[in-house]
Amino acid sequence: MTEISMLIKEQLRTIKVIHFTMVMANVIYGIVIYYIYLYAPVPPSLTDIQLISNLEYASVPYVLSIVVIAKIIRNKMLASDSIFIKREETKKGPDRPPFIGNYISSLFVVWAIIEVIAIAGIILFLTTGKLTVSLALITAGVFFMLANGPRLQELNKLSAKYESISVQGE
Repeated sequence: MTEISMLIKEQLRTIKVIHFTMVMANVIYGIVIYYIYLYAPVPPSLTDIQLISNLEYASVPYVLSIVVIAKIIRNKMLASDSIFIKREETKKGPDRPPFIGNYISSLFVVWAIIEVIAIAGIILFLTTGKLTVSLALITAGVFFMLANGPRLQELNKLSAKYESISVQGE
């Protein structure tokens, strides 16, 4: 096993723990909302039935657009050659391939975009007092967060590309 592949496996473990923590935060959002709904109901600030209905229907294209945007960003970031460039401010840091840190940064951007789905569920609950659509949004956020986790295959592809670039550069 090469040094880079050992480093990848070690970093992947760390990334998976962070990812699991973020997924559990979304699950906790749903639990807290359900608890509030049962034991401390919040009076809705929106009472217009037509507006609430429109917001609920608008949540479907909202979720789909967020998922498509996250997918496009993830693919663009991982396909870009800039993922192999070590930034000026990190050149003094540890001697590890720059694609690992850039991969982690890319994932954080995608996860932040997907987290917006769950946050929209919280906001919808607090403004309308309706539980079902809010929990559906949070569940969708959890599902898409799980689907966009760190992948060993991606890191292995990046590693192979990095090694081929390093060999060509020598």
